Amino acid sequence: MKTSWIDRETSEIVDEEEKMREINEELERFKKECQGEKTSEEKDDFVNRFEEYMDKCGPMFELNVIPTLEGPIVTGKTNASYAFLQVIEGMSSDEVKECFTECTKAFGMEMRRQLTKHRKKESTEASHCMH
Repeated sequence: MKTSWIDRETSEIVDEEEKMREINEELERFKKECQGEKTSEEKDDFVNRFEEYMDKCGPMFELNVIPTLEGPIVTGKTNASYAFLQVIEGMSSDEVKECFTECTKAFGMEMRRQLTKHRKKESTEASHCMH
């Protein structure tokens, strides 16, 4: 099984860059709104609106498993909403990319392990049927 990080088509990248620009503009608005004293109720309202906004932006990262005769290929791609990791976790773009690359590799290795385990189980069950 092969694990890889894929580059997307140019049109997808442009589309994600536009989404990223919109997300960053909205994050700036949230930052400005967050400044200053707030009551407990105002803070709760702010957090709820921010979480709703994050939900609307969709997943930060997507894994894909592509079937091939040599075994599945695991690929991953980032989406514009990865900007939230930069804000919430204080990660740079390179750190986010490294994190997602390592997660893709880890998923691929675990999938390979599970498939091997399944094959061993199947071959053991098949050998028991031959007696």
